[in-house]
Amino acid sequence: MLITVNTFNGHNINDGANYRATLLNPHGGPSAQPVYIEQAEADSIDAGTYTVQTQTKVLNVEILDKTNKHALIAQLKTWFKRGTDGLLVVTFGDDNTTYQMDCRAVSVNQNPQHPKYFQVILQTGFSAWRAVTETTEPTWTVTGTSDTQTIDVEGKDDTYLSLDLTAVDGPSAGYLYQNMYRLPNTPGVLHGWIPWCITVDTATLVTAGKMQADCDDLRIIDMNTGKEKKRWIVNPNNVATKVWIIVNLQKGFSLTSGAAVASSGAIDYIQFTINDDTKLKISQMPKTGIVYHNNEWFSYTNTDPINCRLMIGQRGLFGTTEESHSSGVTFLYIQNPLLMRYGNSSVSSPASTDALYDQHKPLINLTSSSNTSWVWTASDLFFDPAYPNRFPQWVFARQALGRNSKIFYVKQDAESGDPAIGFKVASFDSFAPNQPEVITLFAKLYRAAGITSCSFTGDKYRSNANWIGLAALRRSADGINWFNLWTEATPGSAASWTTWTRNSVSVATGSRFLQLILAGTYPFSPGAYAAFEALTATINFNSSNIPTGAFLGEQDNYPLVVTIENQTTGESIQLDYMMRLTKTFSIDGENNLVQYNGFNAFDSVTMDDEGRPAFIRLKGGVTNTIAISGPDLGELDIDMHYYARRL
Repeated sequence: MLITVNTFNGHNINDGANYRATLLNPHGGPSAQPVYIEQAEADSIDAGTYTVQTQTKVLNVEILDKTNKHALIAQLKTWFKRGTDGLLVVTFGDDNTTYQMDCRAVSVNQNPQHPKYFQVILQTGFSAWRAVTETTEPTWTVTGTSDTQTIDVEGKDDTYLSLDLTAVDGPSAGYLYQNMYRLPNTPGVLHGWIPWCITVDTATLVTAGKMQADCDDLRIIDMNTGKEKKRWIVNPNNVATKVWIIVNLQKGFSLTSGAAVASSGAIDYIQFTINDDTKLKISQMPKTGIVYHNNEWFSYTNTDPINCRLMIGQRGLFGTTEESHSSGVTFLYIQNPLLMRYGNSSVSSPASTDALYDQHKPLINLTSSSNTSWVWTASDLFFDPAYPNRFPQWVFARQALGRNSKIFYVKQDAESGDPAIGFKVASFDSFAPNQPEVITLFAKLYRAAGITSCSFTGDKYRSNANWIGLAALRRSADGINWFNLWTEATPGSAASWTTWTRNSVSVATGSRFLQLILAGTYPFSPGAYAAFEALTATINFNSSNIPTGAFLGEQDNYPLVVTIENQTTGESIQLDYMMRLTKTFSIDGENNLVQYNGFNAFDSVTMDDEGRPAFIRLKGGVTNTIAISGPDLGELDIDMHYYARRL
């Protein structure tokens, strides 16, 4: 079989005038040996790890032009300088296909017996040759609920299937509508994990037949991952339905453009004003992300703080409208691109199939609270011992000499009843009699936006004449230096619970922490105790530090919920992503990339075997049958392509 050498690293080494090259061992392959990994406190096991030994490719290169042989020799040595990485490109005569292999130059040596011949040693860890040109199949149009298509795969070795799925017409069932939700991060404020309320006019959607009356089909999607977020709905079928989610809002950034952006066309970067403030902001931004101005979103792929630029991967992200942007306008950072989808008459509440759905439900009262105010009524937990990671929660701490002083979470420390933030200081026995108890019990709440005012209801109690030195509400800007907002005096009578004398108070600007505290020295008295408890709370925040979310407008939706299988190999993948009509969902099997309209959507693909090295493999040299199925495919155009391989 004739194998013609073409190029290495783009250089023609078989041009017929200067060089003639021959590949002496085209069919070699790298070998591998298993490595046995020692596992602590167990027998040695074969961990399935292998070391790959490189294979050597040997080229024989002849210098044809004797007149310029010295220049050609020097050029050849430069092209194959030790350590140079490049693609070795050859054509196999049996299928007349050009293939390539990634190699590394090891040496180039002149044959001492025949000076016009040079032996070039290349090394590679790849087993297969890969075709230079990708094979593209005719567009496959699918409708109904399932369809199949055959591919006569070129080459002689297994390869990887890539697919581009374009929504042409929507199905008759499924999530038929979507509405993007823009939530910019607050410049300079790191909120962290917080509950977030999205207000939706569900009454209009229900009346139009676009949403179930109970809003069970309302879903919130994280477009970074394509995954559904847990949501909790208050007042369905209402003009102001509250939809609560948990979001992570890291520090936001506000950047002023230093040059105009045209109304259309690809751009390499957005230029911002060049000054030290811009350089600092860009240096602190994530290396990749999203920024927006007006209605257009941009995905950036790298930051350039020195030149005050963001390198743009795509404009008009997620189908947003490309617009012109003048110099001097403000771009904001978006960490959480969100999507509301709805219009599916057949689904039930996501909580109905998940017994642990509410383990992340916000602790605040979802009816009374908002993004600028958190409310705990008499029925709301301040802390959930069963699920300590629920947000937002009060953080409790206890420092005491004895074991009888305690924090409690139920009103008056009863076995059951209304929730409370409760502290109890009690006498304790010790080897030395008449030892006083020294305690600090507190509950702390943090809000990065800043706290402007608050109100509480609560009770206090003393069993005898003894009380404690400090029972108070305090504020702090940094969580270290504390200042009293009010203190509670000794209860007026013993052995009875009495209400607090103070309830509402304004909080100084810049305060981000509140603390309820019971601290001091409690005299020794057998069986005696004092208690201090909060029963309800309303905490108001600085609205200027809280972002404003906004819907961008309803769009017809294509719910991409399908299974794609290679029936020849039995391998399959499942796709679950909310597309817009005319947009494309791409699976790059060659590089293991998944993108929707140019943006990462990797997590929306599930493989039937997560240990497989590729999404879907194609059997080389035979006919492969590809099948697609789903509840309703509507009309979908699928372009399939692959690179042929051979050994």
